[in-house]
Amino acid sequence: MNVHYAEHAARPMPPVQEAPFHQWVSPDGTLWTQFFRQGAGYLLRFPELADFEVSADGRSVHAWPAPGATSPAVEHLYLNQVLPLALSRQGELVLHGSAVDIGGQGVAFLGESGRGKSTLAASFATEGTRFLTDDGLLLEWVDGSCMIIPSHPSIRLWADSRAALVNERVSMAPAVSFTDKSRIFAGPGVAFCTEDRPLRHVYFLGNGEAQAPTINSFAPPRRWSNWSSTPFC
Repeated sequence: MNVHYAEHAARPMPPVQEAPFHQWVSPDGTLWTQFFRQGAGYLLRFPELADFEVSADGRSVHAWPAPGATSPAVEHLYLNQVLPLALSRQGELVLHGSAVDIGGQGVAFLGESGRGKSTLAASFATEGTRFLTDDGLLLEWVDGSCMIIPSHPSIRLWADSRAALVNERVSMAPAVSFTDKSRIFAGPGVAFCTEDRPLRHVYFLGNGEAQAPTINSFAPPRRWSNWSSTPFC
């Protein structure tokens, strides 16, 4: 991934004169992220956690932790919030999904937050089937094939999924204050694929209210006619 990342010493968050052009708000109404234009680039502010300065082309990211913010918390924000946005600025296609390597082919899971994308990836990985990405699904066209590019070798899981799938001997990142998810590193017991894999199937996860698992097939849109060799399920 062609992004230069640097984390600097903590500093108080300086005031920004202009209003943000966009913001993310958590379901409970808490302000999560503010987006500002800054010179030729952007400033992403996570209140009381960190500022991230992102170049216009997405190839450079500088992090400025707020006083009291831990380095693991800042890294967590960078990997799961900022990096996908930086890659998008480079013209890359990054989807909200996980993926695993099955027989040398990439199988992806897409859906809204809470649908079980990470849990599915972890369930495969803990049984020896290597995962490619947990949350940011990076796709690139290579010689006419749509390839899944592996992301950072870690999976974030809620406590119930972690208790059901991984044992206490796995390596985990330190806990962070803004989420109850644990970040589990790849290693013994959590298999990770470091090679690009061709995208073979995409599964869009439903709302979880079915009495039993069901799979419905969807044909690719006409504008994706060059995907004709890649079935979608």
